[in-house]
Amino acid sequence: MSTSEPVTATDLRLMQGLAQRVAATRPDLLNADTTVGELAWIWGKGHISGAG
Repeated sequence: MSTSEPVTATDLRLMQGLAQRVAATRPDLLNADTTVGELAWIWGKGHISGAG
């Protein structure tokens, strides 16, 4: 069984850096779910306080 930890802002920046490097060298490997902006959007949706 594996354990999972919440994704932090630092993790998000690392994933965005990876997405940028892949986009620069192999854009054919990316889809709409792996862009820098989409990663931030998905992460941010789970961290909004006071929404509603």
